[in-house]
Amino acid sequence: MDDENNQKKYKDTDNLIQADIYKDEKLLVSGYLWSKKNGNLELKGNIFPLLDPGEKLKIIVHYENGRTEVFLTYVFLSQKNYMRLIVISKSIESDLRSYYRVDTEIPMDIFYQLIKDVPVAVDKPIKSTVLDISLGGFLLGCNRDLPVGNQYKADLILKDTIINISFDIVRKASSLKFTNQYGCIFKNNSRKNDQELCKYIFYREKLKRIALNNII
Repeated sequence: MDDENNQKKYKDTDNLIQADIYKDEKLLVSGYLWSKKNGNLELKGNIFPLLDPGEKLKIIVHYENGRTEVFLTYVFLSQKNYMRLIVISKSIESDLRSYYRVDTEIPMDIFYQLIKDVPVAVDKPIKSTVLDISLGGFLLGCNRDLPVGNQYKADLILKDTIINISFDIVRKASSLKFTNQYGCIFKNNSRKNDQELCKYIFYREKLKRIALNNII
């Protein structure tokens, strides 16, 4: 009965925006774009496959004017008629940021540099702070000089979970609080790491919304 009601709902809804859902470059199912904001996509449809949090999907959204947007996403919530996804990257036509980031302040000690993918102990631990984070990477504040192009390995604390990460330094900028700030991208993140990052990002987002509601 619920499926029949959902089908009627979609048939009666005007201006539907089709969204095709791909996994491993194969079309899984098509649905409709319900919401696109704050680095999230919400899709609705008649019968979606049930997917695990952290699974990677490509979403192609088709607009009436012939324009398309392509999003690479991770599953946050998967239900039979609803899917919520975190955007990792986007097509150039999209108005979303490439990465949805949340502000944070996580102390992180770096003990190893990766040289040709082999961990080599640094001369002394590099004290640093993760200032914001996304599924693609993070902003690092540090008083040490870290050359762009270097790769490192460290343990990152996400609330009550610790994940082991490898990352590349891709850019460097001056900072008021720290000597330098570094743009970092994750290197070969595991699916488990992606899932933990996904949970942490939504935890931080929830805290921000609670704080805003308290102010209002």
